Amino acid sequence: MKRICPALLCCLLLWLPVFAAQGEEAGPDRTIVIATDLHYLSPTLTDYGQRFMRIIEGADGKVTHYTPQICEAFVVDMLRLRPDAVILSGDLTLNGAPVSHEELADLLQPLREAGVRVLVIPGNHDTETPAYRFTAQGPVPIDGTPNNRFTEIYADYGYTDALDRDAHSLSYVAELYPDVWALMLDVNGNGANGTVKSASFPWIERVLEQAQAQGITVLGVSHQTLLPHNALFVSGFAINNYSQVLEMYQRYGVQCNFSGHMHIQHIAQASGVTEIVTESMAVPPCPYGILRLKGGAPISYDTRAVDVAGWARENGVTNQKLLNFPAYAEDFYFRTAKAKIAASLTDPAIQAPIRERMATLGAKLNAQYFSGARSAFEEEADFALWQQYGPRNFFTYYLKTILDEPIRDMNHFSFQTE
Repeated sequence: MKRICPALLCCLLLWLPVFAAQGEEAGPDRTIVIATDLHYLSPTLTDYGQRFMRIIEGADGKVTHYTPQICEAFVVDMLRLRPDAVILSGDLTLNGAPVSHEELADLLQPLREAGVRVLVIPGNHDTETPAYRFTAQGPVPIDGTPNNRFTEIYADYGYTDALDRDAHSLSYVAELYPDVWALMLDVNGNGANGTVKSASFPWIERVLEQAQAQGITVLGVSHQTLLPHNALFVSGFAINNYSQVLEMYQRYGVQCNFSGHMHIQHIAQASGVTEIVTESMAVPPCPYGILRLKGGAPISYDTRAVDVAGWARENGVTNQKLLNFPAYAEDFYFRTAKAKIAASLTDPAIQAPIRERMATLGAKLNAQYFSGARSAFEEEADFALWQQYGPRNFFTYYLKTILDEPIRDMNHFSFQTE
């Protein structure tokens, strides 16, 4: 177990949840990896040309053009770590193309062969969503992935050996250990549109009643978030009827939920339930979360970046961007964010040096916020420029929500057992 610095420990003690005790004596180490928003894009669906790169560079900072390499490196990392299970909480692909799902399932196969269980649920980009092939002439629509095809492709990744499945969604419950279950809550398949269907609640309650009666700890997993994490990102980010799910989790003692969708590394708590959002694996630093459980001892969550550069060296890759991936990806993310932020500053009264300062500050805070590692703020004068020149600019409100949050380390967390 990693030692936690006193300052961080004091912060954690103010708002740590607790899990049900798994016994008085410390048991064996049990490790689960949680990753999300891989946004895998099959190389067969793009020419990697200038038009494609303009689309990627004008998007949200995902290094989409290197998602195949990131996913390959992730599998190598997992083969070395050998966790008991890997949980992928949705947006497995960029736009739900069947070939992307099929290739990703093939990439994950070595984990199953090594005895590492892999559990998946769909995100809003995985099923029944418009899919595209990227050409020199622009995106060309192609068939997406129906729900039944999704469960066929990922039959061996949670669905076949599920303890129980919901008849109204692609939700299921999986046994991680005899005393720990994962409730894989789908709110995207079967036309759910970000909502837990009313017909699914009796199934959820039955699962939680059974777990409670047997003294089993339940870890909630969803794509969209269970809790609001930022006032600007609630609608379309949190599960539409999250309050109903939260009430049920509180009633049955589900104390933690793991999600994605926001692409931000973030932790929030409400009424005894803690939610950890793991940053998108397609967004620098391309992390995954490591959850370590040990009966009678603190349970820890830590993030680690996929070692793309190490994978590139070991495979004789000559692409310098991959060999120096951490630096390249960080610069790519910063540049794309800065360009988008600068483009929002349309007031002709904003002179170039001022626009540069404002955009640089915005990109810096955005990168820190997404990576869950914000540092002390020392650019009050630069933020004052945002308030002066862009009082109604979206980024002014967005940056203020970041600055209004207490500085917390979102990449390391502990849960004290009772």
